[in-house]
Amino acid sequence: MKGYRRFGIIVIVGIISCLLFASLSFAESRELAEIRAAIKAKGANWTAGESWVTRLSPEERRELLGEKTTELGIQESSDPPPDISYPDAIDWRNVGGHNWITPIKDQRSCGSCVAFGSVATVESLARIEQGKSALYIDLSEMHLFNCGGGSCSSGWYNSSACAYLKNNGTPDETCWPYEPVNRSCSNTCPDWQSRAVKITSYGRISGIESHKTYVAIAPILVAFRVYSDFYYYTGGIYEYTSGVYEGGHAVSIVGYDTTGPVDYWIVKNSWGDSWGENGYFRIKMGECGIETRSSYWMSGALLPSTLSGWIFMSPDIPDFGYSLSESDLVFFDSWGYVISYNFTTGLWVDEPPADFVYVDWPFYYVLDSGSVMFALPPESGLPVYHFSTGHWEVLPRIIP
Repeated sequence: MKGYRRFGIIVIVGIISCLLFASLSFAESRELAEIRAAIKAKGANWTAGESWVTRLSPEERRELLGEKTTELGIQESSDPPPDISYPDAIDWRNVGGHNWITPIKDQRSCGSCVAFGSVATVESLARIEQGKSALYIDLSEMHLFNCGGGSCSSGWYNSSACAYLKNNGTPDETCWPYEPVNRSCSNTCPDWQSRAVKITSYGRISGIESHKTYVAIAPILVAFRVYSDFYYYTGGIYEYTSGVYEGGHAVSIVGYDTTGPVDYWIVKNSWGDSWGENGYFRIKMGECGIETRSSYWMSGALLPSTLSGWIFMSPDIPDFGYSLSESDLVFFDSWGYVISYNFTTGLWVDEPPADFVYVDWPFYYVLDSGSVMFALPPESGLPVYHFSTGHWEVLPRIIP
C-alpha cells in the first residue's frame, strides 16, 4: 500500500512539473512574440530569440543584474576627457591585427556583474599597457566581489570596485576561483596580496564624446538600465523597444562604430559566450543611460612583482608554458620545441633569438635584448630553476 502511495505522489509531482514547465514555455514564447513585434514596429536593428537567460524565471533573470548606482545627475561629477583625437571606429578585439580582450566569462545566478565588468576592463588594460596582446591574465572576480563588499542578492557599485582595485587589487583566478555565491573574504588565498593586480588611477566619465575618447585608449567600465526585452537579445544594435525596467547591469565597453547609419558601442557581457553575439552585444549610443549611469576609465595596471602561482601558456605554440613562484621558475612543453618569446610584441615564435646567454643541459635558454628562447630536448623531463641555489633540477614530466 505504501508503494502505491509513493508511486502516486511521484506521478502527481511529475504532472505538476510538466504543467509548470509548459506554463513557463508558453509565457516565454508569448513574450518573445511581443518583443519581435515591438522591434518591427519601431524599426529597430536587432534580433530577439531564446537563450539560457530567457529560460530563467523572472526572479532568476533579475539575479544577473547588480549595479546599484542611480543616474549621474545625483552622483559625483565626471572627469574632463583627455585632449586627444579618437577614430571613427575601434574594436579592441582587433587592433593592429591582435585581440586585446580576454575571453568571455559567465557570472551565472549572482548579481556580481560589477566584478566581472571591472575585471574584464583591467585585464584588457594590462594587455594594452604592456603592449602584449597575448599576455595571459585571468583575475579573480570572486576575490574582488567578496572582499570588496559585493553581495549576490543586492549587487555592488562600479565606484566601489574601482576604489578597491586601486587600494588593494585582485589576484589571479587560481587564488580564488569563481562561484556564484557569497563567501567570507577569509576564503581567499593567503598570499593574495603578493599576487594582486592593481590600478594606479581611475575617474568618472559622462557623455558620448568623452566615452569615445577613453575607449580609444582602452576599454572602460560602464553600467546601463536593463529592460526585459534585453534578455532576448541575439544580435544587432540593441535599443529599447518594450518591457519593464529590471535593474542596472555593469559591463565593459571594448569598442564603438560611428561609420554606419547607427552609432553604437561594442560591449563585453558576462553571461557566457552562448548569449548575444558570442557573449558580446552592440547597443545604440545614447540608449538606456549607458553613458550617464556609472562609467569609469582606469589606467596604470600594476602587475605583481612576484607572479606567485601564475601559469603562462603560449597561445601561438601548443603545449608550451611556464609558471613562476617566489622560489622556482618552471618551463614545460610536450614536444621539445625550440621557441622564443618576444618582449616587444608579446608573441611566441618558433625561431631562436640572435645571442646565446645561458646553457644548462638538458635544458637551456637563450636571451638577447628583445627575446628569450626556451628549448627542451624531447622526453627530457620538466626543468625547474631554483632561485635559492641557482641550480636547475629536472623532474619527471607532468604534461602528457
